Amino acid sequence: MKNSEPEPDFIEVDEVIMPDREGKGNTKSRIKGNARKDPVSGSSKSGQSNQPEIPRSPIAKLLSFILDEAFVIPGTKVRIGLDPILGLIPGGGEAIASIAGAFIIGEAYRKGVSIKTVGHMAGNLLLNAGVGAIPGLGDAFSIFFKSNKKNYQILDDFLKNPPPMGKPRRLWPIVVGLGLVALAINIAVWMTVYFLFSTLFNF
Repeated sequence: MKNSEPEPDFIEVDEVIMPDREGKGNTKSRIKGNARKDPVSGSSKSGQSNQPEIPRSPIAKLLSFILDEAFVIPGTKVRIGLDPILGLIPGGGEAIASIAGAFIIGEAYRKGVSIKTVGHMAGNLLLNAGVGAIPGLGDAFSIFFKSNKKNYQILDDFLKNPPPMGKPRRLWPIVVGLGLVALAINIAVWMTVYFLFSTLFNF
């Protein structure tokens, strides 16, 4: 018994015999090109993408909400999150918020966002980490800049129309790398502020 060969994905259409409606016999019409066959129904299709849809990232959305918009300042419509609140902790509070925000960037990298766009997102995070570490001024900046909300929006816009996926990527190198940089920036800003205050007020 012969093994049946697998049916090809493409069916080449070479020649079609069309009936002559005027009764003068059959006419031949040649059609060039290939038609793709539907693997399920067997019908041919063209112009349809087989790229699977990339699911949204609920964890990144939740993080951006908690860090930037979880609460409303009483008597106003201004929303704040844990980011500016953690920034009040001397010497590392802003770094904790930055490490949490780095998960959004790591998720974007893992899902295929370009390196250039990841760099833009990292810039948002590190700018918030640097300015946000300044006592008082930094907290006000974090409230209105909302780096995590910006970065999640970039990720969500990408996931609405993603290009074909390349090699699998890991989330952790981005998170660890940005977390360490944010921590270093946070400590440097606090040391600078302490040096300035101790110099100005002799303590």
